[in-house]
Amino acid sequence: PMTYRYIFNTSGFNFYTLLFFFLALIFSSCTVSKQTGRKHAKFTTESPSSYYLGNQPNVRVVNAEGATRRLQDITIQELRNQSRSGGYFVIENSLDEGIRFDSQGGQLVMTGKEVPVQENDVFIKFNVIASMKQDGRTIITKKTGLLGTEKKRVPAIMTIMPVAFTVSKGHDILLDERQYDGKAVWTVNADGGGYPADFRRRYEIAIGEAVKKFLVDFTPTTTRHKVRFDYTDEGQKAIIDVARNGQVKEAAIELEDYVLAHSNSASAVYNLAVLNDVLGRYDQALNYYDRALSLGGKNYYTKAKASCMKRRSEQLEMNSSQTTTRTNLSTSISSQNNQQEDRVNDIAWLQSTLNELGYECGVADGVMGSNTRGCIEAYQEANGLSITGSLNPETTEALNELR
Repeated sequence: PMTYRYIFNTSGFNFYTLLFFFLALIFSSCTVSKQTGRKHAKFTTESPSSYYLGNQPNVRVVNAEGATRRLQDITIQELRNQSRSGGYFVIENSLDEGIRFDSQGGQLVMTGKEVPVQENDVFIKFNVIASMKQDGRTIITKKTGLLGTEKKRVPAIMTIMPVAFTVSKGHDILLDERQYDGKAVWTVNADGGGYPADFRRRYEIAIGEAVKKFLVDFTPTTTRHKVRFDYTDEGQKAIIDVARNGQVKEAAIELEDYVLAHSNSASAVYNLAVLNDVLGRYDQALNYYDRALSLGGKNYYTKAKASCMKRRSEQLEMNSSQTTTRTNLSTSISSQNNQQEDRVNDIAWLQSTLNELGYECGVADGVMGSNTRGCIEAYQEANGLSITGSLNPETTEALNELR
């Protein structure tokens, strides 16, 4: 109290004492900040995408279908702009090059201009399906005040844009006609007027949302999170500084050697767990976290382990999703192959049966050629059947009776 009165006494104000007081306060604050900041570091980690395109993929749109040319152009522009902003690859427009492809048994089959296909070549084709839905009672979330929100049903018009994508990497089909839905919802104007008449803007928003969902499956995600190191053992300081400067792998290798020489150091084992966590080696990190805790770890060891377990769970979930997608694609391809095989067997049986009846279809190879069609037409005409030149149900039934 006496010091306070001395500093702020209007009759005897001491400027230098006040200056010293504030300098001491600032210095103490800086010291605390430096000590606290030393314990933590921020790292950017990268999670893999659902579909891996490689380190430097050459990604091109080679075929566009559906809707109008204007909507196709909007889709291409969104693909290019959004992929560029992602920073991993840029999708280029190669529609005029005449390259076309199809999927057969999960493999790329060129149906247009023949070009050499490299491992880093990624071809995309898409189909825009335009639809519009009007809903007079759409639920939207509106702001109320500074922080509050509420849900209201308001008259609105919804533009839905499904876009189906097929993607090949090298000679492999990664994605086969998968549909991504985008939508744009417009409410009545604030003054009670009608819906906005800018159809192009609605289309851009809806298609942009569909493209965004598509690119999520192909773009790695980066997460910036804060980690805490344990500086109890000053002998690790130089190694941890290496990690803080961005050389995490090098620091992890050095710290492994340090842990071998100091196997009972809980802080060293914990710090090694942190570095493995940052590198995405979650199983190794969890083993080190458990070991550090068994050596008498601190409370924040447990929190760090819990965060690592969450990241590992997310990684496993993503891997499971990729496996399911590949399994579904494989099942679909297998089903298509079985259907194709059944059809070949049916045609071969047809050719063999007609040969026995004297129609001379030739070798029963399962290929529906012009000679086989001519034999079918002759058989249909001779037996009073509809002349189609194909193995329709009526012809199949007649031949089955003979068999």
